Amino acid sequence: MQEFLHLLELDDQEQDQRLFVTVIVPVPIPKLYTYSVPFHLKDVVRVGCRAEVQFGKSKLYSALIYKIHHKEPESYSTKPLIDVLDLEAVVTPQQFQLWEWMSRYYATTMGEVMNAALPAGLKLASETTLLARPEFVEEDLMRQDLNEKERTILESLFHRVELSIAEVQTILDQKTIYPHIKSLMEKRLVRVKEELKHKYTIKTVSCVTLAEPYHSDPSRLREVFERLPKRALRQAETLMAYIQLSKEMPDVSRKALVERAKASTGVVKTLVDKGVFELYKKEISRLSNYEGDVMGNFQLSQAHYDTKRTVLLHGETGSGKTQIFVELMEDAIAKGQQVLYLLPEIALTAQIVQRLQKHFGDQIVVYHSKFNNNERVEIWQAVIDGIPIILGARSALFFPFVNLGLIIVDEEHDPSYKQQDPAPRYNARDTAVFLAHLHGAKTLLGTATPSLESYYNVQQGKYGLVELNKRFGNARLPIITIVDAGEATRKKQMKSHFTPQLLQAMEETLANQEQIILFQNRRGYAPVYGCNTCGWTADCVDCDVSLTYHKFSNDLHCHNCSHPRPLHTSCPACGNHSLIIKGFGTEKIEDEIKIYLPEIKVARMDWDTVKGKHGHERIINSFANREVDILVGT
Repeated sequence: MQEFLHLLELDDQEQDQRLFVTVIVPVPIPKLYTYSVPFHLKDVVRVGCRAEVQFGKSKLYSALIYKIHHKEPESYSTKPLIDVLDLEAVVTPQQFQLWEWMSRYYATTMGEVMNAALPAGLKLASETTLLARPEFVEEDLMRQDLNEKERTILESLFHRVELSIAEVQTILDQKTIYPHIKSLMEKRLVRVKEELKHKYTIKTVSCVTLAEPYHSDPSRLREVFERLPKRALRQAETLMAYIQLSKEMPDVSRKALVERAKASTGVVKTLVDKGVFELYKKEISRLSNYEGDVMGNFQLSQAHYDTKRTVLLHGETGSGKTQIFVELMEDAIAKGQQVLYLLPEIALTAQIVQRLQKHFGDQIVVYHSKFNNNERVEIWQAVIDGIPIILGARSALFFPFVNLGLIIVDEEHDPSYKQQDPAPRYNARDTAVFLAHLHGAKTLLGTATPSLESYYNVQQGKYGLVELNKRFGNARLPIITIVDAGEATRKKQMKSHFTPQLLQAMEETLANQEQIILFQNRRGYAPVYGCNTCGWTADCVDCDVSLTYHKFSNDLHCHNCSHPRPLHTSCPACGNHSLIIKGFGTEKIEDEIKIYLPEIKVARMDWDTVKGKHGHERIINSFANREVDILVGT
């Protein structure tokens, strides 16, 4: 009996030592779930690491380990972790604290915050794959109970073994395919499996090196030159180009060798086949490096903020706010701290980055929505590794800072700091203040027109205040003239959408060899496309907003859901063919400027022309280099 009680006691001890983890799954659920830790994973589970879990009946996710404990939930039986995906944490304790605060303050779930915070390359979700059952044979393709779509799927499976859902959608040229898959499963012809897909891939470049024995004894290359036939001139030139490049760089890429030798990749392959060269893959970063000159340090100005953790820097446009930012950043970096520099718009980053790189060189990394998933993962890792300066839009708040000392929120009043959709719907300025509190860092809010909230916090004594009331060098503010376009229209003085005052000012500016920027708050050619007879207008069937006409693509676009629609040739309401466009956007302004100023170079900067992560930078640089006389934009 005592032996039996002793065994029960041991069982209780083992039960107490069972390990559990509470995880965050990137889905909008109000509670967190607990999983049991298998014995072989007990030594590798760590808070902040990703773990593969089964959620629901079949879905697999990479969840984040939030807590490790010995308490088994009472309301449900736990599932075991499938695997741990990281050796080191990818999320810091301060990040978890920030997520907790955001989920409470902005009434959202931890899963939604995780979804917004982690780069897509670190969020893994299962991908459904369709497979034929082992008993499936070619004769099954002739079954009478198959429709055309089902037979097409089976024929593809017969040749390709397995298909992803996306591939099935492509083959059938339709999005709704689940009824066909369900039918095939009920007929026991196919089955599905879930497999966790890693989205991040390492970027590599093909490099060239000397094969043995030439690598260990380069003097033996003389033998190679002597053996090369006279007609193999390209091979000799390629070998000479390699010798030159190997003195300039540690790893010679195949692309650089081909460009230097002005040869083809076939010549390189020939030298590989002859045993002179070897090819290998080298892992490289997707993040660009600054190669210009770096300016010296600056002395810290009198804009100290020792008494307040958050300071509002209220300064006139051109008063030198950016110079103060630079000095404070240099002070933080000298202490070994990281700096987060937030901007409301991607368009501003190209200008600010060029100014900051002259001071900090490669110490700065840039982040915004135009970067692809792999680049975002590399930026995430660069922040973990301690890159000193992170410059980005509002989502840069979510990075895993290791020693954050200063947050700068430039243009703090800008409404673009507010995330509207999807959740979490947060204000990056306010979140930055809390993030700085978590790290014991300081926050500097810079603006020429303070928001009411920030100015109220100054009056309540929560924030400090520094004011710059004079522009740098006592420069004068520009003269602003308000012109009544309605009156000019009544007097029939308008030329298209241009007032005579505007055209005259443009002509004088261009005569002085100066440049012009024209702002219009609508992109596209015309915001309304409708019937001149009955008043019908083309609206988006999904969003119930007016469709915008784009001349370049000659179709209608919804600027809310981005869905394109073809042009109507007749009015759907009355059948009349007198359809017209009303209003004007940036595309139309660009088009019509050329009528009145035909010799002038015009460029347009809006969402349609800045595709790609370097789109803003390309247009701004061309304007800065005076390749453009007039820039039209939103």
